[in-house]
Amino acid sequence: MIDDLYGLYSAFFDFNPRKDLCPDNEVYGKAEIIAPDDDEIMILEQVFGNVKGKTIEVELSRLLEILPRKRRRIDAYTALVKNLKTEKDCDLIIKLRKSK
Repeated sequence: MIDDLYGLYSAFFDFNPRKDLCPDNEVYGKAEIIAPDDDEIMILEQVFGNVKGKTIEVELSRLLEILPRKRRRIDAYTALVKNLKTEKDCDLIIKLRKSK
């Protein structure tokens, strides 16, 4: 019964009220979270050397050149920062260069 209502609603209004059926996160206003893969860590190691146990400070503009994201904000790299901390014991500190 409820599934019929969802189908009827989405047919009339061209909208899917169920989040699990809609793969597009942008419809709901959430930032796209990209899970870091081994390629990104490999790219960071090519640029900064072995990252295991290091603290890396990098400006956001430089990080966007190395690992581009659609969302040009620090929070786009949250998953990468967490993954580096757990797997490589590496602290990735992303700095902003603001002019006042």
